[in-house]
Amino acid sequence: MTIQLTLALILVLSSSCSSTSNVGKSGVELLSWISSADPEQDAMKALAVRDHRFRGVHMFSSYPPGIAPDCFKISDINFIAGTSDSFQSEEHGKLVLQAIDYAKTYNHLILGKVAPDRFTECTAK
Repeated sequence: MTIQLTLALILVLSSSCSSTSNVGKSGVELLSWISSADPEQDAMKALAVRDHRFRGVHMFSSYPPGIAPDCFKISDINFIAGTSDSFQSEEHGKLVLQAIDYAKTYNHLILGKVAPDRFTECTAK
């Protein structure tokens, strides 16, 4: 029984370690995809699989750009890895700003499809 439990534990731990990890990666590495990202195409792909979460950024406070504070729950957000208000370099700062623009466009598209009747009240200025 002990051997079976040990083997099960090793299997669980090894499967969780084999997944892609962001540990040790720089903000620039994590955001390298943002320059060529298409928020419209990505939003349509998400909607096709019924993923209605907003894209969020980590700044002084973590939030989904373009969405009013009373129109989301933290569980409604898929945060963009590598965003931060503490820029590691000038390049990282530029990528974070691109991520904010990307997320705002993406979020408005999701909101417009999922809750068009709330679009005006839920879009942050």
